[in-house]
Amino acid sequence: MGPVSLLTDPRLFESWLSQHRTLSSPDDAQASVGAEMFLLIADGARSEPDDVGRLKAQTDAARRRQRRDLSAAVEGAMPQSPFPVRLALLALVLIAVEGGTWRGSSGDSGWMKVVATALENLDRDDIPASLSEPLASWAALATYQLYDRRLVSGNAADTVWYDKAVAAVAHLFPDASPALVTRYAAMFTNRNGGLVDPEAVLHVAELAVQDDPLADAVDALASRHPDWDVHKHSATLLHLDLGSAATLSRAAEALDAIPDMPGPVAVLATGVTAAWTIAIRQDGTLIHVERSAQGAISWRQYKLSPLTGPTRIGRDPDAATRSRVNHGPLQAPFPAALEALAATGFDLSADPPSPCPYE
Repeated sequence: MGPVSLLTDPRLFESWLSQHRTLSSPDDAQASVGAEMFLLIADGARSEPDDVGRLKAQTDAARRRQRRDLSAAVEGAMPQSPFPVRLALLALVLIAVEGGTWRGSSGDSGWMKVVATALENLDRDDIPASLSEPLASWAALATYQLYDRRLVSGNAADTVWYDKAVAAVAHLFPDASPALVTRYAAMFTNRNGGLVDPEAVLHVAELAVQDDPLADAVDALASRHPDWDVHKHSATLLHLDLGSAATLSRAAEALDAIPDMPGPVAVLATGVTAAWTIAIRQDGTLIHVERSAQGAISWRQYKLSPLTGPTRIGRDPDAATRSRVNHGPLQAPFPAALEALAATGFDLSADPPSPCPYE
């Protein structure tokens, strides 16, 4: 029973899942999932020709059934199943994604939620030593697929699922095998339709192991905006060096790319003139400090909400007006802004207020 046979025959899938709820013996992983599925999860070998093509040729009704069955298995049976079955379910979900089983990646009906849940259910401290490398390699590939789609989804829930998945499997990544990642990646495409680059998979795994939110943001922004120069100045401050004007909308987008973390985080945007823009996220607010090319500094603060984040405030003047906290004249600094500047490492007596260590 190969992956496509299991995915296209609901009775076969149900029988396979029910038959393999327990291990024949602690070390008998092959007997737990069947010979063909074992070869897939252990080595990336496939016995069925044009498997993705067969999946893509299915009817909408068949795809709906697959979505239902896989989602139910991941949420219900997977946590109680032996490890080989859990790893096989993750592989089946990824193959189904590649075959177009889901219409989209984002939201409650998208595949990102199912992949993230599968990753959360993957490790139950019962991993045989012989499968530690396949486990880490499949987990790294699945995490990359989440990361790749999260970059362009614009859905806050996708970031939450990605973060939960990373928290569940990042400790596995040091065991990922470049050779296995290369074999597994050859079965899948990225968001642009090209084959997944195994080096990109290993790079995302390395970012996850480092657990550096600002490094994640730099990587995400570099993928989204190849023409932007974004780098870290510190653990709380990103520098966005633009070849054009330093605007709040761009600084705010960079700020939104930084995952939630304790304490304030900031972005300094500089451009082709002496003007600069600072955006700081602190205590549920956006603090915006801006210097014009002529040297005048203005000070603003906005309340953030689930529907009104920094990027929207930077792009939507009406949303900015509704969210703004009134501190009097814009030219007058206020205590919360001064505290946020100090906490994130700015010094307004310097020009720019955070000198770039790379110049």
